[in-house]
Amino acid sequence: MGYFSYRGTVFDGVLASASVVARLDAGNDRTGADLVLTDNGAGTRVKFVLNEAALPLVGGVRDYSPALPNGLTVTLGDGPVTLSRDDVAAVAAMAEADSQTIYATRTGQAVDRVEALALSKGGATFIYLAKTDGAGLSAFRLEADGTLAPVTQVGGKNSLYSTGITSLAHVSVEGQDFVITASATEHGVSSFRVGGKGGLSAAASVGAAEALPVGGPQALEVVSAGGRQYVILASAQSSSLTVLTVDGTGALTPVSQVMDDLTTRFAGASILESFSFGGRVFVLAGGNDDGLSLFTLLDDGRLMHLETVMDTTESSLSNITDIAVRVVGAEVQLFVLSGAEAGMSQFTLSPGALGDVLMGTHGDEALTGGIGNDILFDGAGQDVMAGGAGADTFVLAADGESEKITDFEAGKDRLDLSDWGMIRDISAITLTPRAAGAILRYGDESVVLKSADGSPITGAQLTTGDILNVTRISLATESLDGAPKLRGSTSGDRIVGGARDQELQGYRGDDILTGGGGADTLHGGIGTDIADYSTSPAGVRASLSRPAGNTGHAAGDRYIEIEGLSGSDHADTLIGDENANTLDGRDGRDRLEGGGGGDLLRGGAGHDRLLGQGGNDTLHGDGGRDRIIGAAGSDLAYGGGGRDRLRGGGGGDTLFGEAGQDRIRAGKGRDTIDGGDGDDRLYGGGGRDRLTGGAGDDLLIGGAGADTFIFDDFTRAETDTIKAFDDGADMIRLTDGPGAFTALEISEVTVGSSPFVQVTYAGHTILVGGVSQAELDMADFTFA
Repeated sequence: MGYFSYRGTVFDGVLASASVVARLDAGNDRTGADLVLTDNGAGTRVKFVLNEAALPLVGGVRDYSPALPNGLTVTLGDGPVTLSRDDVAAVAAMAEADSQTIYATRTGQAVDRVEALALSKGGATFIYLAKTDGAGLSAFRLEADGTLAPVTQVGGKNSLYSTGITSLAHVSVEGQDFVITASATEHGVSSFRVGGKGGLSAAASVGAAEALPVGGPQALEVVSAGGRQYVILASAQSSSLTVLTVDGTGALTPVSQVMDDLTTRFAGASILESFSFGGRVFVLAGGNDDGLSLFTLLDDGRLMHLETVMDTTESSLSNITDIAVRVVGAEVQLFVLSGAEAGMSQFTLSPGALGDVLMGTHGDEALTGGIGNDILFDGAGQDVMAGGAGADTFVLAADGESEKITDFEAGKDRLDLSDWGMIRDISAITLTPRAAGAILRYGDESVVLKSADGSPITGAQLTTGDILNVTRISLATESLDGAPKLRGSTSGDRIVGGARDQELQGYRGDDILTGGGGADTLHGGIGTDIADYSTSPAGVRASLSRPAGNTGHAAGDRYIEIEGLSGSDHADTLIGDENANTLDGRDGRDRLEGGGGGDLLRGGAGHDRLLGQGGNDTLHGDGGRDRIIGAAGSDLAYGGGGRDRLRGGGGGDTLFGEAGQDRIRAGKGRDTIDGGDGDDRLYGGGGRDRLTGGAGDDLLIGGAGADTFIFDDFTRAETDTIKAFDDGADMIRLTDGPGAFTALEISEVTVGSSPFVQVTYAGHTILVGGVSQAELDMADFTFA
């Protein structure tokens, strides 16, 4: 649909280098002709002048250094904090807007971070402040002389999700004002009722303790849709966006949640921005995923994923730190700051010809769109839908019925099949072309597509993006905590339990079961099912074969028809059983042990240890300095980035060091080992092994068998070394380089006190030990 259009990146002045503490201030109404960038790290505030169809221009620069000759000292939590009068005045000028991040004494240091929100009430302005590295929320009245008079303080340690507050928001419902807080350390949100004199009293709270699956909340946005007030919460640890309603009592009710997946770019979600255009509410989300995702919020609180833009060599979208949206003339302009890349990138957003939102009900219905970009929701029953002109989105319910779309345009229209289950890729869908369209099937669900031009629709015409899959989480919070059994559907489900002991039953499909803090029974059923501990606040030990030894959130859990484990972002121990298992360590220093089947092990970030055990296993170290052991079976192992150690086992293993200075040792079988990039050390084992050094200065040592040393990278000035070459048994294979023995320069040299035969081609040197020049001849080389 092309909602995003990249215009360029500005590198002027303070934008010449990256900053993790720079912020963008936009007017509450998102209109006007300027934008202000404040960088506490650089001690600078820059005003940009905005124009239609142009990059922003620097309109003025002022000093914003930490010197505070006339600062305001207030008490936040347990101690005094000195704030800039200018900062407080800027917050007051943005009353009823989002909270702003300011810093005590303008240091730009995380320990001095303060979240600030202003609210005008009864002719007075009230300032609400929370120190992120502290506890509690404080209310002040802004006096005429610019000072702050204390009103009240609420919350505190282990109370009301008010420790480690990372964002504040204001919402007004039925004439009552509330301040909303997000706690990154207690993993929840709270609402506080605002009294007539600016005081605060607790209204409601919801979070991890109530089985809301969020971890590390970072940002809040308040929007209005369908006559309701919604709070949108971005959480970094769970990489999720959660939508909650707020009523006149301040009660917070979760209504929908989406989680980052392969089709979106808001992993580590920490930044939110919303705007309204053409009667629709739009939400932008970013994090540490090198990109940005655009959603529209429907009246019922459902987030619809519209488009995702990824970072490029021209843009600055890595580790997003702030987003601002301004309406300039007829344009919606988007500005993005990166904490890892210099510059401020500008995009324009083109919602296009906004169409209708048509909602099906419980019967067999016909839904027909118009000329705009419509969103059509299939209800329960056999429905017939036509989008009409425009780029339309068809949202299909999981109702076990066959639906029909009569004018689908591949490459233009989209399907949202996220309610059908955990569909992560178009390959999960069975597509059968027909004379004038296609039938798509997944489990018990199906849809008949009739093409707009009457031609067949093939698998090559539909991509994962065309089915608009975003991972949705079913929310029921407290009712989940009390339910003895939670059952999934015939499709792939994600089921999240609460703090009590429960049974989670996936039924059919590839399910993800998150038990929570209790002693749970996780019953996967038919399909490849995962016991998930990704939101656990600490590391876990989880064993499919011996669960009695489980610890952390896995303690007491019982597994039935569970094929995989997903760890936390901490140090985990994950152990498989005799079946084919999938073990994913995620972040942290993990230990993963496969069992008797053909297992898939992924270490994730961190220094991990992976042990394949029996079966033909696939092991990925990913980032960090990993140790990977194939053990029994013919295993396939990848070290990933970092200084890894890989060792084969009893079977014929294939071991790839990939990037970094790796040490790879073949096992007893006929192994293939490849160092990849970096200065690697490769050791043959007892079998007939194949050793490839790759790029870098590599050391290759053959074992007891007849080994082949393979060289396919001839980089000038690099030197590889073969030790203990067994003449008459071992072979040297040169590929993608010299085509014949006569192209090689061969001589004898001494390195240290050891004699070697030096083989040179194109400035690349191979030192061969254990053999003389007279012995090393054409019979020792192959060139295929």
